[in-house]
Amino acid sequence: LGDVYKRQVLMTMVLNRFYKKNPIIIFLVSALLGASFEVFVGWFMQTAFGVVSWSYSHITLFGLPDPLVVLTGGRTCTGFACLWGLGGLIWIKLLLPRLLALISLAMTS
Repeated sequence: LGDVYKRQVLMTMVLNRFYKKNPIIIFLVSALLGASFEVFVGWFMQTAFGVVSWSYSHITLFGLPDPLVVLTGGRTCTGFACLWGLGGLIWIKLLLPRLLALISLAMTS
């Protein structure tokens, strides 16, 4: 669970620069960051420990092989990259502003 928080802090630090950018840019950067993290962790676990914890090798996109699955050796897929993008967009545009406002309110009272 600690790694999840570290990843969220890192993603917040990187994405915070994009706060005022177009939501499409935030989505794409979040998708790229999330998918890259997933690929790296999958590669590291396989290389360091000889363990394949997940594989998306069976995933297709409209009946064709998913291009991200092919490019990453099954370590991520387009569907999960989109979920990473959506998660980053929700965090940066909806949740983080509310959290910062709450912190600001608590600091002034």
